[in-house]
Amino acid sequence: MNNISPETLSRLATSLVFTEPALAGPDTAWSCHLPFAFWLVEALRPSVLVELGVHTGVSYSAFCQAVVQLGLPTATYGVDTWQGDVHAGSYGDQVLDTLRAHHDPRYGSFSSLVRATFDAARTNFSAGSIDLLHIDGLHTYEAVRHDFETWLPLMSARGVVLFHDIAVRERDFGVWRLWQELGTQYPSFSFPFGHGLGVLGVGRQLPEALNWLLGEGRNNDGAEVVRFFSLLGERLEARSGMARVLRDSVQERERHHAQIAQFKAEAAELDARCAEFDARCAELDASRTRLSAIEASLSWRITAPLRRMKSRLRAVAPGLKRGELEELPTPPLSSGEVGKVTIKPRYPLRETWYDRELPEVSLVVLNFNKPDLTLACLDSLWAHTQGHRYEVVLVDNGSNADAFLKLAPAVAGARMVRLGINRFFGEGNNLGFEVSRGRYVVFLNNDVTVTPHWLAPLIRRLAEDPGIGAIGPKMVYPDGVLQEAGAEVRIDGSSCQFGKGGDPQDPVYGSEREVMYVSAAALALRRETFEQVLGFDLCYEPAYYEDSDLCMKIRQTGLRVVYCPDSTIVHHESATSRDLVQQLMLSAVVPLNQERFLARWKPVLTGEASAVAGLIPPPPFPIQRQAGRPSVMLYSPFNLIPGGGERYLLTLAAGLSGIANVTLATLYPFSRLRLRTMGRELSLDLDSVDITTLDSAMRSASYDWSIVIGNELLPEMAGKGKRNLFICQFPFPVSGKVLVDRWSYADDYERVVVYSPFVERHYLALLPALGRPRPALAVVAPPAPAVLAPEDALAGVKRTMVLGVGRFFTGGHAKRQDLMIEAFRQLVVLHPEAELHLAGSLSTESEFRAYFADLQEAARGLPVFFHPNVSPEQLARLYAEASLYWHLSGYGVDETREAYRCEHFGITIVEAMSAGCIPLVVNRGGPPEIVRSGVTGHVFESLDDLVKISDRILSSPAGDADIAAMRKAAIDASRQYSSANFIARFLGLMGLDAG
Repeated sequence: MNNISPETLSRLATSLVFTEPALAGPDTAWSCHLPFAFWLVEALRPSVLVELGVHTGVSYSAFCQAVVQLGLPTATYGVDTWQGDVHAGSYGDQVLDTLRAHHDPRYGSFSSLVRATFDAARTNFSAGSIDLLHIDGLHTYEAVRHDFETWLPLMSARGVVLFHDIAVRERDFGVWRLWQELGTQYPSFSFPFGHGLGVLGVGRQLPEALNWLLGEGRNNDGAEVVRFFSLLGERLEARSGMARVLRDSVQERERHHAQIAQFKAEAAELDARCAEFDARCAELDASRTRLSAIEASLSWRITAPLRRMKSRLRAVAPGLKRGELEELPTPPLSSGEVGKVTIKPRYPLRETWYDRELPEVSLVVLNFNKPDLTLACLDSLWAHTQGHRYEVVLVDNGSNADAFLKLAPAVAGARMVRLGINRFFGEGNNLGFEVSRGRYVVFLNNDVTVTPHWLAPLIRRLAEDPGIGAIGPKMVYPDGVLQEAGAEVRIDGSSCQFGKGGDPQDPVYGSEREVMYVSAAALALRRETFEQVLGFDLCYEPAYYEDSDLCMKIRQTGLRVVYCPDSTIVHHESATSRDLVQQLMLSAVVPLNQERFLARWKPVLTGEASAVAGLIPPPPFPIQRQAGRPSVMLYSPFNLIPGGGERYLLTLAAGLSGIANVTLATLYPFSRLRLRTMGRELSLDLDSVDITTLDSAMRSASYDWSIVIGNELLPEMAGKGKRNLFICQFPFPVSGKVLVDRWSYADDYERVVVYSPFVERHYLALLPALGRPRPALAVVAPPAPAVLAPEDALAGVKRTMVLGVGRFFTGGHAKRQDLMIEAFRQLVVLHPEAELHLAGSLSTESEFRAYFADLQEAARGLPVFFHPNVSPEQLARLYAEASLYWHLSGYGVDETREAYRCEHFGITIVEAMSAGCIPLVVNRGGPPEIVRSGVTGHVFESLDDLVKISDRILSSPAGDADIAAMRKAAIDASRQYSSANFIARFLGLMGLDAG
């Protein structure tokens, strides 16, 4: 360094440039440029950094390492297909898997590895958003010029672009040629060593240090800069050369070890097959003994004529299907017959292929109170899974303690995830996915047992063909009969399993083919595909149609769903869910979920539409916890499903996430996929909101604010932040013990927020009995964004249609759809053309599904239409077409005694008003505070009044001025309940600046 001037040293010799890189590679010329990468990040301090062409990640990891060491709020993105090209060569997924193992735990909080083409990835960035861009993809002149020109508009006023290999002129490398052209147009600097690195200043407001490097103010030709970084780089390059020599020798040794391991595995497999053969021989001997006993029995001799008759029928009717001759279906195997396996002390294939730390494939298995069944599944996985490094993620879906403890032997070969509550099939698998680590994910029912060599064909096809989005194996019954070779969904929403009941060896099932869906009993796909489509959808809880919907979403992205005949699994169909059928009333769920599926997908199935709009949101950016921002924890004790309370809290979360680091905490885990689905359903951007359990949230951070929502007079926990708010939806009755236990919690909260003046009155009326002082109280009405633009609402054509929107449930402030049907029975006599539409969410509780079934029965023969778990788009159409909106929550209730049974506010009333519907609300609770009777709608006392008012409005001539004026007044009144006003109100309460 003696030949470098003090001025140059003072600018370049920061402590960071002498840092040891956390990741180095033997096969990259970038090693010698890593000190400059550190310097550049420190000098530019980019807000957004993008690398095009990551490969093994040496340069990209250096950028990320600098971000961490400098504590910068930088968002970084590494874009690559990780499939290789003519210059880098072709390579498999192990390159990405190895990089993720280094990258994710160190940089995953701010950095994203984006597996996409450069052109596809650019759509995720806005113009002028990128400060530092490194282009290192295909190196032909045409390719690198295309990359530069297409990404240039995304560069900011501080933008810098790096080009590698500007000194390489062999083969068809053309970066040198583009560099010569660009050097005449922009300020630039070149490093000739390490295949050449070019630094291009494309922004007009570069930091002073970059202006100095690119020539302005630098008093030499740059030789000192080159000498400084070449000296630092030589040391790293020498180390890379030594690593190459060592790597080659290690690989040779590993090849020998792999051959030895393969021989051992093959020998172990032969031993296992011999043991299996011996066991089957013993079973055969036992079966022969039992058969002899049966044939000697009196019942066998008595039923001989029936068997002879069946044989004659087969002879005279050979065309009949197998099942058509059976008088009674063959009963499925019980879970006891499937399970009861003995876990072996060692599994040779598991010892070779199981990799807890760096798996290529994650096998996600769900268990709920079926430990024997699950252990049988795991036993087969450990015995037969090979060809790829794999992990097993075993999700216990809230099993009882005894059932969970029976799984203890599985710990050696599975990563246990205990949820503490039954999240059902879809969300349980979503949570298992989010803790998995593999590049590929395979979902497996625990009533599945696999066969030898089952995994490799599935993963091979996913690796070979990027057009495959999901793939499933051949499924057979335990008796060897074919269960499924892929499946399709009919136009009516029913499913058809190809080949069911056939011979699995029939050549017709021996070819790969595209199908509409494959069962999630055994379903393989890439990690990014599952994330892109938001996993299994919450609207199908507790079970059925999640896999059909998932595959339809995957098909909507342009990928194929494929049946793979080279992989076979045994599926003990419904062994898992059989015991839950009565417990959860699943027999009623199937037709209900069929309706939900059709409501979403029928236009696609019939060819009327090519896709479902708004179903698959753009990929999220990684959550960034920005220094200097306040931290806010929102806690909800409720289930995360679309509803009024969830809209309230999540709208607040979305609004605060623009100025604060926001965490949503729940008692038991929910997946981030579910949170993003809630955002889609509620039209909220929740991508910057973190989600975790309350215990995890309190272990990992402290908070400036905690906001707790509840349905009782007092919060259910002590304040968790430096400052705390309590949102009381309504003070529902609770036991005295609960109030005593929570009595002191209220001291931690500086303010109580309620939905409406109605809630405020009853909250204050109950407080004196506790001897607590009156808290600071604020009324913040829930947000109710307009479902239609005002001009569209006024111009829309209304039908003779009545709409009711609200959750289908009983007790509390039930929406009383039963009374709506009763009133409509009278109205339809006066207006035979009228229709009643009832929409709302329907949860998994059996009591509520029984209520829904009773409603359907009560509406039989009437023009009443049900829309359970309606989508936002469908609901908007209903609002647009409905002339009247009925709201009956609280009907017949004595408000002085049972105020909790009244509507607390009435979000759907405001939504209806925004669409130009005339609301008719019962004179109880919060709705009369929203609707000005005779101006923006009507308030009624009895069902007779409801029918009379409805008849009068529906009998009015088209274009009636009074009706038109009321619709306009309703639209105008709804605007005060906007999300913007809601967020502004909370920001004011919290003393936060909207920025």
